[in-house]
Amino acid sequence: MREHEILDDDKKLRVRVRASTRAGLIGASVRGLFEAMHPKFSESEERAKTVERPFQVKAADFNELLVALLNEAIRQSVEYGEAFEEVRLSLIVDNEAKGELIGRSVSGYGKTVKKVERLGLEVEKNEKGHWETIIVLS
Repeated sequence: MREHEILDDDKKLRVRVRASTRAGLIGASVRGLFEAMHPKFSESEERAKTVERPFQVKAADFNELLVALLNEAIRQSVEYGEAFEEVRLSLIVDNEAKGELIGRSVSGYGKTVKKVERLGLEVEKNEKGHWETIIVLS
């Protein structure tokens, strides 16, 4: 099972994400988001310094929490010029997440993403018992 799949058609850039846990779904969502943006790393992977940026988001439910966390990752990416490849969670409940975004410096992106759309995003368990959703980027 691939944790994420980029669905890039003429209408919308989307990412299908799957994981066995909600925490895993958050990590896969961040990785899928930044893969879809095609980051141009500032230095070679071997030499690039890893950075950690703290975050804390709250929302009414897990669907909104996922959107809020991904939009926070985009905001920090723009502010600090970094692409995030991992998430370290210290707290994850239905309406709150806290932890660090882990990434590297970038010189730019191949695709510009301004936000994750909330409309239509539903995190559900599939027939195999894995959590999944489709994230729409704009």
